[in-house]
Amino acid sequence: MTNYLPTRGERNNNPTNIRVSAIQWQGLAEKQTDPDFCQFVSSVEGIRAALINLHTHAGRLGVGATVKALCAIWAPPTENNTDAYVKAVCENGGIFLTLSPDTSIRTPAQYISLCRGIIFAENGRCIYSVGHLIDAWNATGIFSKAMPAQEGMNI
Repeated sequence: MTNYLPTRGERNNNPTNIRVSAIQWQGLAEKQTDPDFCQFVSSVEGIRAALINLHTHAGRLGVGATVKALCAIWAPPTENNTDAYVKAVCENGGIFLTLSPDTSIRTPAQYISLCRGIIFAENGRCIYSVGHLIDAWNATGIFSKAMPAQEGMNI
């Protein structure tokens, strides 16, 4: 077993580092002690919120909902080196497929892969199994088709 100190995102059960806002996400912890980032009762709830957030942004972008465009919203150039962020997402996001900056995000596999890449870019690692990410996807409730569990696939 590897010993490590949890990152801020992991401690907050918010591995994509969703900022505090007026949105009352399902699964927010009752007590919010981090002034900048939401804290969730479980990582499934935090990842679920990220997937819904990504889906909302993709809907607004329409056909322009690429990895690069969504990362520019998630990690804006005013706060981040967005090109480096996109590179980290693409290099570390692929679970079911390979991501590139121009990959259009439309399918469950693409959303989950993008989310995994964002988790990696935000935390320097992704400690969550594929099954855990799929559980979060299936918990969104806004998608018509659930993804089957992928037993034995850890990332």
